[in-house]
Amino acid sequence: MNEVLKKLYLDGIVPAVKIENAENAVPVARALSDGGIENIEITFRTAAAEKAIYEIADKCGGMTVGAGTVLTVEQAKAAKNAGAQFAVAPGFNPKVVAWCAENGLPFLPGCSCCSDIEFAIEAGLEAVKLFPIEQLGGLSYIKAISGPYPNLKYLPTGGINPDNVGEYVKNPKVLAAGGSFVTPSDAVAKGDFGRITALARMTVLKILGFGFCHLGINCRDGKEAEDTAAGFGELLGFDGDDRGGAIFSGSVFEVMKSKGRGEKGHIAISTSSCDRAAEYFRRHGCGIIADSCGYFPDGRLRVAYLDRDFAGFALHVINE
Repeated sequence: MNEVLKKLYLDGIVPAVKIENAENAVPVARALSDGGIENIEITFRTAAAEKAIYEIADKCGGMTVGAGTVLTVEQAKAAKNAGAQFAVAPGFNPKVVAWCAENGLPFLPGCSCCSDIEFAIEAGLEAVKLFPIEQLGGLSYIKAISGPYPNLKYLPTGGINPDNVGEYVKNPKVLAAGGSFVTPSDAVAKGDFGRITALARMTVLKILGFGFCHLGINCRDGKEAEDTAAGFGELLGFDGDDRGGAIFSGSVFEVMKSKGRGEKGHIAISTSSCDRAAEYFRRHGCGIIADSCGYFPDGRLRVAYLDRDFAGFALHVINE
């Protein structure tokens, strides 16, 4: 995957921002970054768009900045010259697609039907925007078109909100979700950047979808593990499931037959995307132990341990 697209994927959300005053561009970008989102799409719907892109590209080194509503080759040129690292459009304009390809600007044209998608495949694109996704059928539409077009990634926009963003990004064909709900126009206009940071933080956590999965308990040997699992079964009514190296007691306890990771055991946390979770933890100073990683057949990270323990328990994330 193109490196810029990979960055969008790891964020899981592409906030679209309409900037009326270029002076607000850098504070908005920094507010998003403070909330855990490292990219921004500046829509070409105002006269300040080009200047806003330039300011962010010049002053926010860690931020991936893109241009939205790019309808013409002239706008694509202006966006790239200003420092845009990607561009997005509501529709499929072959001239813009061709210019961006020739000039190394990752471009996600808007698609709303199979013909659009086939044009995108013919153009060699890795990802496209699906707009307006809610009117097209939402997640059901994405699942339907993923059958005949399995190699594309999708940026659904149009109707994405805090209530459905988590469900959209669970789909492995979704590159990221797009929307303006993280950067409301009134918050941008009033300079309420703290609100934007709070919305970004909330959105990141919704995308990651963290939840408790199970508790791993280290035992000295198989006999102690069997006795422990049997005790849970007798007291709590949990069925035992011997999986070789451990006995699961219901879905709550993984009773290890030997000392596993962590002094006392481990805590398993579920997430909608281990790849995004690993990036989130990296930004918070926690790494991933390389030899603990497991992967889906398509290369996505499925399970991984953090390089930090909590009160004697190792922590791992799993995408079930």
